[in-house]
Amino acid sequence: MLTGKSAIDHKEEGIDTGADDYLTKPFDMRELHARLRALLRRPGGAAGVTGNCLVAGDLELDPVKYRVTRGGKDVHLTPKDFALLEFFLRNPDHVFSVQTILSRVWSYESDASPEGLRAAIRRIRKAVDITDDPTESIIENVARVGYRLRKQN
Repeated sequence: MLTGKSAIDHKEEGIDTGADDYLTKPFDMRELHARLRALLRRPGGAAGVTGNCLVAGDLELDPVKYRVTRGGKDVHLTPKDFALLEFFLRNPDHVFSVQTILSRVWSYESDASPEGLRAAIRRIRKAVDITDDPTESIIENVARVGYRLRKQN
């Protein structure tokens, strides 16, 4: 949890309600990265994480090595597409609205738009999907709600 609330009561409440860690602002980016690395090292510490890799079926994303593979074959993605796929892999089973995805992945960048998001999803689908069948796509469109990572067998 990252917040500006530094009182011990807030820290206790945050951890008691499910936060693995509690970091208050202002903070040093090196400390944040160290805490994230520690979380990723935990056995089963983050859902869908195997070692450094995020896994969904035969799709693997290694954020440390900046590498994506599908069925053991390298998949080449743009930095933004990589970040978007990583976002979905870190949040399996969650449906996100277009606005939420834009705010979390694009942040304050000038190219943040629904059209840009749709284009990125098309590129990811083209790069990683095994079939052209939209009902089998790794990223599922949830009608009138948003997108989510499709469960993999």
